[in-house]
Amino acid sequence: MTFTRIFSIAAIASVLFLAGCASTGKSSGYSAPKGPVSPAAQSQYKSALATMKKRNYTSALKKFKTLSVKYPKFAGPKANMAIIYTRKGQYKKAESAFTEAISINSANPGIYNELGVFYRRTGKFEKSAEAYKKALSIDSEFAFAHLNLGILYDIYMRRNSKALKHYNRYQELVKNDKLVHKWIVDLKLRIKRNEKVAQR
Repeated sequence: MTFTRIFSIAAIASVLFLAGCASTGKSSGYSAPKGPVSPAAQSQYKSALATMKKRNYTSALKKFKTLSVKYPKFAGPKANMAIIYTRKGQYKKAESAFTEAISINSANPGIYNELGVFYRRTGKFEKSAEAYKKALSIDSEFAFAHLNLGILYDIYMRRNSKALKHYNRYQELVKNDKLVHKWIVDLKLRIKRNEKVAQR
């Protein structure tokens, strides 16, 4: 279970739309472009995403780089470049690409969510928590940020009560994820055991 939590969640919603303004309501946090985007741009972007999903990162990276030059006002290409660099372990390039994506659009919670994943992978847990919280300050109903923050508190920072809070909020938003339900049951048992030990 722990292995699944550490390595699978980051990929749940790891691709960002081409542009993106802050999303509202019960959303994925990955916002659609604000205003019209040309069919050609959409087609090129979908092609890059499809290549990325196939884990052909070298080819996907080239496509996103081309898009970032053609459409410099869109944060999505830079954000996806950052995700690819993170997966390839090229952390300096990833951090630089995240910085550029945020400078283009600082109101997209999806970018901060992925930045949180980046910081978690590089062992900067406090910064990771800050990034997830920033995502939630933009969109409080961004389910993936609640989930990732819960995992961070649970597995990496051992802040059980905070982890439970964010797991529960995630469940409310997605209407009961069976796997996360098991994590919640497990976490509640651990909290009770810790309370008993503390009372001795």
